[in-house]
Amino acid sequence: MNRAVFMLAAAFLTAAPALAETCTAPVAPRMATPGGSLSVDEFNAVTIGLTAYDDATRNYRSCLDAILEAPQDHTRESWSAALTAYNAISADQQSLYERYDVVARDFQAAQASRAIQAAHDSKAASVIDSQAQLAEELASLNGN
Repeated sequence: MNRAVFMLAAAFLTAAPALAETCTAPVAPRMATPGGSLSVDEFNAVTIGLTAYDDATRNYRSCLDAILEAPQDHTRESWSAALTAYNAISADQQSLYERYDVVARDFQAAQASRAIQAAHDSKAASVIDSQAQLAEELASLNGN
């Protein structure tokens, strides 16, 4: 009987790594909306977060692929769970990319607007400076 328990335990322990293999799903970065309110540094942080999520997702999919490519090494339930997880992370990633596109468009539009405003402000300041310089020159010509 002890030998049968030992053999059963040994069989379970050799199968355990395949059954106990876990794939850790990545945590999606927060996508700030609207993107127009982000500073350049904040937008860069969002982009870096998306890139890190991409890398983590690639690793997660590789882990799931190992399960999906060897169904004989896994229970039907764990294989099915891996397939469901693979499909879910694909949908999550697509949704995140769509949100990022909106944030990026908002950010780029806001940056263009800020650039136009800065150019306008600079031009206005330049006109005021030019007027002041002209007034000084006129005053000096008039002997004031």
